[in-house]
Amino acid sequence: MLAFCAANAAYLAGLESGVPGGACLVAGTGAPLVQMLRRGEHVATTLDEHPDILRAVDGALSAGVVLGAAPVVELLEELGCDAVLPFKSGPRLWTMAEFQGLRVLATDAKLTRQLENKLALAELAKAADARIPDTVTVSLDDALVAAAREDGIALPRVFQPAVGFAGAGTVLLRTARDVEELVAHAPGGTRVGKLVEYVDGEPITINGVVIPPGVHGAGDDGEVLVGMVARQLTGIPRMTPTDFGSCGNDWALPPARSVVASARSLAGRVGEVLASRGFAGAFGIDVIVPSGGGVPVLIEINPRWTASLALQVELQGAAGLPTLLDAHLAAFAYRPDERASLETLRAAFGSDEDAECTRDVAKVSTVIAYNATGRDAHVDTEFEPGVWRASTGDDGAVALERVRDGWRLGDLERDDEVVILPHGNMRPIPHGSYLVRVIRRGQAAATPRANVLLDDVAALMDAVVARVTR
Repeated sequence: MLAFCAANAAYLAGLESGVPGGACLVAGTGAPLVQMLRRGEHVATTLDEHPDILRAVDGALSAGVVLGAAPVVELLEELGCDAVLPFKSGPRLWTMAEFQGLRVLATDAKLTRQLENKLALAELAKAADARIPDTVTVSLDDALVAAAREDGIALPRVFQPAVGFAGAGTVLLRTARDVEELVAHAPGGTRVGKLVEYVDGEPITINGVVIPPGVHGAGDDGEVLVGMVARQLTGIPRMTPTDFGSCGNDWALPPARSVVASARSLAGRVGEVLASRGFAGAFGIDVIVPSGGGVPVLIEINPRWTASLALQVELQGAAGLPTLLDAHLAAFAYRPDERASLETLRAAFGSDEDAECTRDVAKVSTVIAYNATGRDAHVDTEFEPGVWRASTGDDGAVALERVRDGWRLGDLERDDEVVILPHGNMRPIPHGSYLVRVIRRGQAAATPRANVLLDDVAALMDAVVARVTR
């Protein structure tokens, strides 16, 4: 059996249904969610179901900590698990997997770290013939402040730390005063990063899979498969504390066909470069479509399983297609006889304009709220994840009522229902950390820029955050 492993159960929930014979889910936090999965006869556990472990572990419940915890080790041994697919894989996870005789279905942690370092983007982009914003590496020090005061920096600019997740630490610098504040309060304590040209436009995201040479029928250069294009909800007030924090995805407001074609072509070229570096498996790229026209601008490469893939995999399965999960497993020759053939995967996810995955994409969206309060947040211990019904009163207030268990888009039966998946409730949630995910039918973004929600969706999310944290 395959094990999915993550710090937060909500990142991978739903994937267990995409593996023939089933899979188990192990995570650091999300006890109410995995209890719901078990009621649905799925195998799952989290460390925050075990108070003794919470007392013993002061730091983050990372995937490596999860995989090495006694209850997880015992569960995986009992199930006869032979492999683990991590959401993010650090050195500790690889050590714990080796100790247990588990294959890790991911590129090794050292190479992944090198490829995802934002300071390496320029070299990777050049190899992929990709346009990126004008970029300079900087240290957050007095010299940078002096340059800003003396007009030695062309503003506005965007600061990106060398390594980050969901846009954490990314800041728009409009004035010299903004630069002073950044240096005085460096995000996450980082002292090195990039100053990036601000590109005005529409953010989109694309996922793909690299199948290495000689694996699953791939040729000498390997095979790159590319998924559908989605709007990237970004920098939405009250959903994230950062200017460019990722807040989910919208598949109900598709870009122009020409944009889809050029963005998927870009993802294919990036995948080819990753393959040449020895990478295998799922990856994602973030792109800006410039408001003034021109080619898509590559902003970020995520050489790992990404947060948007769980819903994409469900959409692909619902459309009768093979999935990027299937392709990822094929990339590691995991039970190859159970995987779709390479020809079938190419038809669904080839980088050509008319790949099957680009047709009739479902009108759905997922919105993620991060803790934007400036202080620790706490999930209500009485709140139950699942399918909730939202109704709006005459005064515009949104009322929420839980109707049943459910954690996938397919569990929704009506347009006024949403899936709500909060963070676990056993530990405080730091400022900027994941708070709750909402999966819903229909459009979420008010405009193609995807930095503002539709009024009814904004009211829904405000109601969800208030209900989850009260």
